[in-house]
Amino acid sequence: MISTQSSTIRILSGAATDVDELPYELVERKGVGHPDTVCDAIAERASRRYSEYCLKHFGRVAHHWFDKVMIYGGSADIDYGRGEMIKPYTVLFAGKGAYAFGDQPIPLRELLFNAAAEVLAEVTTGFDAQRHLRYMGRFDDSQLPGPETVHSTDGANAMEALLAGRPVPVEITRPMGCSTKWMTKRNMVADGNEAWARMPVSIEPVDAAGIAALASNPTNRLRVINVWATWCVPCVEEFPGLVSISRRFETRDFDLITVSVDVPKDQDKALAFLEREHAAVPPGARKSVAKQGRTTNNFIYTGPPGDSLATALDPKWPGGYPYTVVIAPGGEVVYRQAGALDVPAFQSMLVDRLGVYYK
Repeated sequence: MISTQSSTIRILSGAATDVDELPYELVERKGVGHPDTVCDAIAERASRRYSEYCLKHFGRVAHHWFDKVMIYGGSADIDYGRGEMIKPYTVLFAGKGAYAFGDQPIPLRELLFNAAAEVLAEVTTGFDAQRHLRYMGRFDDSQLPGPETVHSTDGANAMEALLAGRPVPVEITRPMGCSTKWMTKRNMVADGNEAWARMPVSIEPVDAAGIAALASNPTNRLRVINVWATWCVPCVEEFPGLVSISRRFETRDFDLITVSVDVPKDQDKALAFLEREHAAVPPGARKSVAKQGRTTNNFIYTGPPGDSLATALDPKWPGGYPYTVVIAPGGEVVYRQAGALDVPAFQSMLVDRLGVYYK
Protein backbone atom coordinates (compact mmCIF):
# COMPACT_ATOMS: atom_id res chain seq x y z
CA MET A 1 0.00 0.00 0.00
CA ILE A 2 1.30 3.44 -0.98
CA SER A 3 -0.04 6.44 0.94
CA THR A 4 0.27 10.20 0.61
CA GLN A 5 -1.54 13.01 2.37
CA SER A 6 -4.06 13.35 -0.49
CA SER A 7 -4.53 9.80 -1.75
CA THR A 8 -3.94 6.12 -1.12
CA ILE A 9 -2.98 3.56 -3.77
CA ARG A 10 -3.55 -0.08 -2.91
CA ILE A 11 -2.16 -2.96 -4.98
CA LEU A 12 -4.53 -5.89 -4.52
CA SER A 13 -4.14 -9.52 -5.50
CA GLY A 14 -6.80 -12.06 -6.33
CA ALA A 15 -9.91 -11.75 -8.45
CA ALA A 16 -13.58 -11.34 -7.66
CA THR A 17 -16.19 -13.39 -9.48
CA ASP A 18 -18.53 -10.42 -9.82
CA VAL A 19 -17.81 -6.75 -10.41
CA ASP A 20 -20.08 -5.89 -7.46
CA GLU A 21 -17.70 -7.77 -5.16
CA LEU A 22 -14.70 -5.65 -6.08
CA PRO A 23 -13.52 -3.25 -3.33
CA TYR A 24 -13.18 -0.51 -5.93
CA GLU A 25 -15.18 0.93 -8.82
CA LEU A 26 -14.10 0.54 -12.44
CA VAL A 27 -14.57 3.78 -14.35
CA GLU A 28 -13.86 4.63 -17.97
CA ARG A 29 -13.12 8.33 -18.32
CA LYS A 30 -13.20 10.07 -21.68
CA GLY A 31 -12.13 13.65 -22.17
CA VAL A 32 -14.29 16.37 -23.69
CA GLY A 33 -12.55 15.91 -27.04
CA HIS A 34 -13.09 12.15 -27.26
CA PRO A 35 -15.35 11.30 -30.26
CA ASP A 36 -17.81 9.40 -28.03
CA THR A 37 -18.11 12.37 -25.70
CA VAL A 38 -18.47 14.79 -28.61
CA CYS A 39 -21.19 12.68 -30.24
CA ASP A 40 -23.13 12.35 -26.99
CA ALA A 41 -22.86 16.10 -26.41
CA ILE A 42 -24.08 16.85 -29.95
CA ALA A 43 -27.07 14.53 -29.50
CA GLU A 44 -27.99 16.16 -26.18
CA ARG A 45 -27.52 19.68 -27.54
CA ALA A 46 -29.66 18.89 -30.59
CA SER A 47 -32.51 17.64 -28.37
CA ARG A 48 -32.24 20.71 -26.15
CA ARG A 49 -32.27 23.14 -29.10
CA TYR A 50 -35.20 21.33 -30.72
CA SER A 51 -37.14 21.30 -27.43
CA GLU A 52 -36.40 24.97 -26.73
CA TYR A 53 -37.62 25.94 -30.21
CA CYS A 54 -40.85 23.96 -29.79
CA LEU A 55 -41.54 25.37 -26.32
CA LYS A 56 -40.92 28.93 -27.50
CA HIS A 57 -43.13 28.70 -30.60
CA PHE A 58 -45.74 26.07 -29.71
CA GLY A 59 -45.74 25.79 -25.92
CA ARG A 60 -44.94 22.07 -26.01
CA VAL A 61 -42.23 19.74 -27.31
CA ALA A 62 -42.84 17.77 -30.49
CA HIS A 63 -41.95 14.07 -30.31
CA HIS A 64 -38.36 13.50 -31.37
CA TRP A 65 -35.15 11.63 -30.65
CA PHE A 66 -31.61 12.20 -31.85
CA ASP A 67 -29.92 9.45 -29.88
CA LYS A 68 -27.40 8.24 -32.46
CA VAL A 69 -24.73 10.61 -33.75
CA MET A 70 -21.65 9.71 -35.74
CA ILE A 71 -18.73 12.02 -36.49
CA TYR A 72 -16.00 11.06 -38.92
CA GLY A 73 -13.62 12.43 -41.53
CA GLY A 74 -11.81 15.66 -40.94
CA SER A 75 -8.10 16.24 -41.21
CA ALA A 76 -5.73 18.80 -39.79
CA ASP A 77 -2.28 20.16 -40.52
CA ILE A 78 -0.70 20.14 -37.06
CA ASP A 79 2.64 21.45 -35.89
CA TYR A 80 4.03 22.65 -32.60
CA GLY A 81 1.94 25.58 -31.39
CA ARG A 82 -0.49 25.61 -34.31
CA GLY A 83 -3.12 23.60 -36.18
CA GLU A 84 -5.34 24.11 -39.20
CA MET A 85 -8.35 22.09 -40.38
CA ILE A 86 -7.77 21.13 -44.01
CA LYS A 87 -10.64 18.64 -44.46
CA PRO A 88 -14.10 19.05 -42.89
CA TYR A 89 -15.93 16.88 -40.39
CA THR A 90 -18.95 14.82 -41.33
CA VAL A 91 -21.71 14.56 -38.72
CA LEU A 92 -24.53 12.04 -39.14
CA PHE A 93 -27.71 12.11 -37.06
CA ALA A 94 -29.79 8.93 -36.78
CA GLY A 95 -33.15 9.63 -35.22
CA LYS A 96 -36.45 11.32 -35.87
CA GLY A 97 -37.86 14.82 -35.57
CA ALA A 98 -40.90 16.60 -36.98
CA TYR A 99 -40.37 19.19 -39.71
CA ALA A 100 -43.63 20.95 -38.80
CA PHE A 101 -46.10 21.45 -35.96
CA GLY A 102 -49.47 21.58 -37.68
CA ASP A 103 -48.98 24.08 -40.50
CA GLN A 104 -46.01 25.78 -38.79
CA PRO A 105 -42.57 24.65 -40.03
CA ILE A 106 -39.75 23.59 -37.68
CA PRO A 107 -36.24 24.38 -39.02
CA LEU A 108 -34.99 20.89 -38.18
CA ARG A 109 -31.88 20.90 -40.36
CA GLU A 110 -30.82 24.32 -39.10
CA LEU A 111 -31.32 23.26 -35.47
CA LEU A 112 -29.25 20.08 -35.93
CA PHE A 113 -26.50 21.88 -37.83
CA ASN A 114 -26.26 24.61 -35.20
CA ALA A 115 -26.20 22.07 -32.35
CA ALA A 116 -23.28 20.21 -33.94
CA ALA A 117 -21.50 23.48 -34.72
CA GLU A 118 -21.88 24.75 -31.14
CA VAL A 119 -20.40 21.62 -29.57
CA LEU A 120 -17.55 21.33 -32.06
CA ALA A 121 -16.67 24.98 -31.55
CA GLU A 122 -16.52 24.36 -27.77
CA VAL A 123 -14.23 21.31 -27.89
CA THR A 124 -11.97 22.13 -30.86
CA THR A 125 -9.69 25.01 -31.73
CA GLY A 126 -10.41 27.26 -34.69
CA PHE A 127 -13.56 25.44 -35.76
CA ASP A 128 -15.60 27.19 -38.45
CA ALA A 129 -18.91 25.44 -39.11
CA GLN A 130 -19.32 26.84 -42.59
CA ARG A 131 -15.90 25.49 -43.63
CA HIS A 132 -15.50 22.38 -41.53
CA LEU A 133 -19.00 20.82 -41.30
CA ARG A 134 -19.95 19.55 -44.70
CA TYR A 135 -22.64 16.84 -44.63
CA MET A 136 -25.87 16.39 -42.69
CA GLY A 137 -28.31 13.64 -43.39
CA ARG A 138 -28.83 9.91 -43.81
CA PHE A 139 -26.58 6.91 -44.39
CA ASP A 140 -28.65 5.87 -47.41
CA ASP A 141 -32.07 6.40 -48.99
CA SER A 142 -33.77 3.21 -47.76
CA GLN A 143 -35.84 2.55 -44.66
CA LEU A 144 -36.13 -1.16 -45.50
CA PRO A 145 -33.75 -4.05 -44.69
CA GLY A 146 -31.53 -5.44 -47.41
CA PRO A 147 -28.90 -3.78 -49.61
CA GLU A 148 -31.07 -4.31 -52.69
CA THR A 149 -33.45 -1.60 -51.42
CA VAL A 150 -30.69 1.04 -51.37
CA HIS A 151 -30.45 3.30 -54.41
CA SER A 152 -28.17 6.01 -53.06
CA THR A 153 -25.47 5.60 -50.38
CA ASP A 154 -25.47 9.27 -49.44
CA GLY A 155 -23.34 8.98 -46.29
CA ALA A 156 -20.67 6.87 -48.01
CA ASN A 157 -20.71 9.22 -51.01
CA ALA A 158 -20.09 12.18 -48.71
CA MET A 159 -17.25 10.40 -46.90
CA GLU A 160 -15.53 9.33 -50.12
CA ALA A 161 -15.74 12.86 -51.51
CA LEU A 162 -14.34 14.37 -48.31
CA LEU A 163 -11.44 11.91 -48.10
CA ALA A 164 -10.62 12.58 -51.75
CA GLY A 165 -10.73 16.33 -51.24
CA ARG A 166 -13.74 16.75 -53.55
CA PRO A 167 -16.92 18.73 -52.82
CA VAL A 168 -19.70 16.69 -51.20
CA PRO A 169 -22.19 15.94 -54.00
CA VAL A 170 -25.28 16.45 -51.78
CA GLU A 171 -24.57 18.20 -48.46
CA ILE A 172 -28.06 17.83 -46.91
CA THR A 173 -30.34 14.81 -47.26
CA ARG A 174 -33.66 13.86 -45.69
CA PRO A 175 -33.39 11.18 -42.95
CA MET A 176 -35.15 7.86 -43.57
CA GLY A 177 -36.49 5.18 -41.25
CA CYS A 178 -36.83 4.90 -37.49
CA SER A 179 -34.54 5.15 -34.48
CA THR A 180 -32.12 2.25 -34.05
CA LYS A 181 -33.47 -0.45 -31.69
CA TRP A 182 -36.49 1.69 -30.76
CA MET A 183 -38.84 -1.25 -30.17
CA THR A 184 -36.32 -2.79 -27.77
CA LYS A 185 -35.94 0.51 -25.96
CA ARG A 186 -39.69 0.68 -25.34
CA ASN A 187 -39.44 -2.53 -23.29
CA MET A 188 -36.39 -1.20 -21.46
CA VAL A 189 -38.23 2.00 -20.57
CA ALA A 190 -41.24 0.04 -19.32
CA ASP A 191 -39.00 -2.20 -17.20
CA GLY A 192 -37.20 0.85 -15.81
CA ASN A 193 -40.46 2.56 -14.89
CA GLU A 194 -41.75 -0.57 -13.19
CA ALA A 195 -38.53 -0.94 -11.19
CA TRP A 196 -38.69 2.71 -10.14
CA ALA A 197 -42.31 2.34 -9.01
CA ARG A 198 -41.26 -0.52 -6.70
CA MET A 199 -38.54 1.48 -4.94
CA PRO A 200 -39.24 2.34 -1.30
CA VAL A 201 -40.14 5.93 -0.42
CA SER A 202 -39.65 7.37 3.06
CA ILE A 203 -39.88 10.64 4.96
CA GLU A 204 -38.22 11.76 8.17
CA PRO A 205 -38.68 14.74 10.52
CA VAL A 206 -36.16 17.56 10.37
CA ASP A 207 -35.73 20.62 12.59
CA ALA A 208 -34.12 23.99 11.86
CA ALA A 209 -30.65 22.71 12.69
CA GLY A 210 -31.15 19.82 10.30
CA ILE A 211 -32.26 22.22 7.56
CA ALA A 212 -29.14 24.33 8.12
CA ALA A 213 -27.00 21.20 7.83
CA LEU A 214 -28.67 20.28 4.53
CA ALA A 215 -28.22 23.84 3.24
CA SER A 216 -24.50 23.76 4.06
CA ASN A 217 -24.08 21.04 1.41
CA PRO A 218 -20.74 19.58 2.52
CA THR A 219 -20.66 17.33 -0.56
CA ASN A 220 -19.30 17.62 -4.08
CA ARG A 221 -22.83 17.39 -5.50
CA LEU A 222 -25.20 20.05 -6.77
CA ARG A 223 -28.14 20.08 -4.35
CA VAL A 224 -31.73 21.15 -5.03
CA ILE A 225 -33.95 21.71 -1.99
CA ASN A 226 -37.66 22.08 -2.71
CA VAL A 227 -40.07 23.25 0.02
CA TRP A 228 -43.62 22.10 -0.59
CA ALA A 229 -46.93 21.08 1.00
CA THR A 230 -49.77 18.73 0.09
CA TRP A 231 -52.25 21.63 0.32
CA CYS A 232 -50.19 23.85 -2.04
CA VAL A 233 -51.53 23.55 -5.60
CA PRO A 234 -48.42 24.80 -7.47
CA CYS A 235 -46.27 22.58 -5.23
CA VAL A 236 -48.28 19.51 -6.24
CA GLU A 237 -48.30 20.51 -9.92
CA GLU A 238 -44.54 20.95 -10.25
CA PHE A 239 -43.56 17.94 -8.12
CA PRO A 240 -43.70 15.26 -10.88
CA GLY A 241 -41.29 17.34 -12.94
CA LEU A 242 -38.83 17.47 -10.05
CA VAL A 243 -39.01 13.68 -9.62
CA SER A 244 -38.36 13.30 -13.35
CA ILE A 245 -35.28 15.51 -13.06
CA SER A 246 -34.05 13.44 -10.12
CA ARG A 247 -34.34 10.30 -12.23
CA ARG A 248 -32.63 11.87 -15.25
CA PHE A 249 -29.68 13.07 -13.17
CA GLU A 250 -29.23 10.02 -10.95
CA THR A 251 -25.79 9.27 -12.43
CA ARG A 252 -24.66 12.88 -12.08
CA ASP A 253 -23.35 14.70 -9.01
CA PHE A 254 -26.88 15.80 -8.14
CA ASP A 255 -29.34 15.50 -5.24
CA LEU A 256 -33.00 16.45 -4.94
CA ILE A 257 -34.11 17.01 -1.34
CA THR A 258 -37.74 17.76 -0.53
CA VAL A 259 -39.00 19.44 2.65
CA SER A 260 -42.71 19.27 3.43
CA VAL A 261 -44.22 22.09 5.50
CA ASP A 262 -47.36 20.12 6.29
CA VAL A 263 -48.04 20.07 10.02
CA PRO A 264 -46.06 17.23 11.65
CA LYS A 265 -49.23 15.27 12.49
CA ASP A 266 -49.86 15.00 8.71
CA GLN A 267 -46.58 13.16 8.07
CA ASP A 268 -48.47 10.09 6.84
CA LYS A 269 -50.40 12.28 4.39
CA ALA A 270 -47.16 13.75 3.06
CA LEU A 271 -45.65 10.27 2.76
CA ALA A 272 -48.69 9.02 0.83
CA PHE A 273 -48.22 11.86 -1.66
CA LEU A 274 -44.50 11.10 -2.03
CA GLU A 275 -45.30 7.43 -2.62
CA ARG A 276 -47.83 8.32 -5.34
CA GLU A 277 -45.17 10.45 -7.03
CA HIS A 278 -42.51 7.73 -6.57
CA ALA A 279 -40.12 10.19 -4.90
CA ALA A 280 -37.53 7.54 -4.08
CA VAL A 281 -33.81 8.02 -3.62
CA PRO A 282 -32.37 7.14 -7.07
CA PRO A 283 -30.02 4.13 -7.07
CA GLY A 284 -27.18 6.32 -8.29
CA ALA A 285 -27.54 8.60 -5.25
CA ARG A 286 -27.88 6.01 -2.49
CA LYS A 287 -24.17 5.74 -1.75
CA SER A 288 -23.88 9.50 -1.36
CA VAL A 289 -26.97 9.67 0.86
CA ALA A 290 -25.63 6.89 3.10
CA LYS A 291 -22.23 8.58 3.31
CA GLN A 292 -23.97 11.68 4.68
CA GLY A 293 -25.62 9.59 7.40
CA ARG A 294 -29.12 9.81 5.89
CA THR A 295 -31.58 7.21 4.68
CA THR A 296 -33.87 9.51 2.71
CA ASN A 297 -34.02 12.72 0.71
CA ASN A 298 -37.57 13.55 1.89
CA PHE A 299 -38.25 15.44 5.10
CA ILE A 300 -41.10 17.08 6.99
CA TYR A 301 -40.27 20.24 8.95
CA THR A 302 -40.87 19.99 12.70
CA GLY A 303 -39.06 23.12 13.87
CA PRO A 304 -40.64 26.24 15.33
CA PRO A 305 -43.08 28.11 13.07
CA GLY A 306 -42.35 31.52 11.61
CA ASP A 307 -39.01 32.58 10.19
CA SER A 308 -36.86 29.76 11.57
CA LEU A 309 -37.12 27.64 8.40
CA ALA A 310 -36.23 30.54 6.10
CA THR A 311 -33.36 31.60 8.35
CA ALA A 312 -31.93 28.08 8.32
CA LEU A 313 -32.42 27.45 4.58
CA ASP A 314 -31.98 30.80 2.84
CA PRO A 315 -32.27 34.21 4.53
CA LYS A 316 -33.15 35.72 1.13
CA TRP A 317 -36.33 33.64 0.88
CA PRO A 318 -39.17 36.19 0.48
CA GLY A 319 -41.78 33.73 1.75
CA GLY A 320 -44.47 31.60 0.14
CA TYR A 321 -44.57 28.09 -1.30
CA PRO A 322 -43.23 26.35 -3.23
CA TYR A 323 -39.69 27.56 -2.74
CA THR A 324 -36.69 26.04 -4.49
CA VAL A 325 -32.99 26.66 -4.06
CA VAL A 326 -30.00 25.23 -5.90
CA ILE A 327 -26.99 24.94 -3.62
CA ALA A 328 -23.45 24.41 -4.89
CA PRO A 329 -20.91 22.32 -2.97
CA GLY A 330 -19.90 24.32 0.06
CA GLY A 331 -23.31 25.93 0.64
CA GLU A 332 -23.52 28.78 -1.90
CA VAL A 333 -27.06 29.34 -3.16
CA VAL A 334 -26.64 29.70 -6.93
CA TYR A 335 -30.33 29.78 -7.83
CA ARG A 336 -33.55 30.50 -5.96
CA GLN A 337 -37.18 30.50 -7.08
CA ALA A 338 -40.17 31.65 -5.04
CA GLY A 339 -43.32 30.20 -6.59
CA ALA A 340 -43.83 27.60 -9.27
CA LEU A 341 -40.94 26.48 -11.44
CA ASP A 342 -40.83 26.37 -15.21
CA VAL A 343 -39.61 22.78 -15.04
CA PRO A 344 -38.10 22.50 -18.59
CA ALA A 345 -36.25 25.80 -18.15
CA PHE A 346 -35.14 24.71 -14.66
CA GLN A 347 -33.79 21.45 -16.04
CA SER A 348 -31.88 23.32 -18.77
CA MET A 349 -30.37 25.57 -16.12
CA LEU A 350 -29.26 22.53 -14.14
CA VAL A 351 -27.65 21.00 -17.23
CA ASP A 352 -25.77 24.25 -17.80
CA ARG A 353 -24.63 24.18 -14.17
CA LEU A 354 -23.65 20.48 -14.17
CA GLY A 355 -22.13 20.64 -17.65
CA VAL A 356 -23.17 18.64 -20.70
CA TYR A 357 -20.35 16.15 -20.21
CA TYR A 358 -20.72 13.28 -17.75
CA LYS A 359 -17.74 12.95 -15.43
